[in-house]
Amino acid sequence: MINTKGWFSNKDNVIHAGEGPVYAIAWRGDLIAWANNMGVKVYDSNTSERVTYVARASGPGIAPPDQYRPSLVWPKEDTLLIGWADSVKIGVIKQRKPSPNQPSRFLQIVALFQPISTSVG
Repeated sequence: MINTKGWFSNKDNVIHAGEGPVYAIAWRGDLIAWANNMGVKVYDSNTSERVTYVARASGPGIAPPDQYRPSLVWPKEDTLLIGWADSVKIGVIKQRKPSPNQPSRFLQIVALFQPISTSVG
């Protein structure tokens, strides 16, 4: 929940609910990133809109989200590092053309580092 102060009252804005616990939060400028059971979400507090959602890897051999806590780091205003278990994603915030149905910014994953699984057969 984000609480903003106005001239005559405060306003509460719920930005996360009903998707399990939040494991990590990182805030840089007007962008807030948080990780939960589903993945990572980025919110623009200036425009009050969700920028993006990055799904957490799932499937056989992927550890449950509470076993390895994620790490979120903003090394620059427009770059988010997402580390979870043995993978790292690098995302860059980009601008898009104004559209009534989409936020003005989005996160593009520009690099992914994860081990290559090899099996000896």
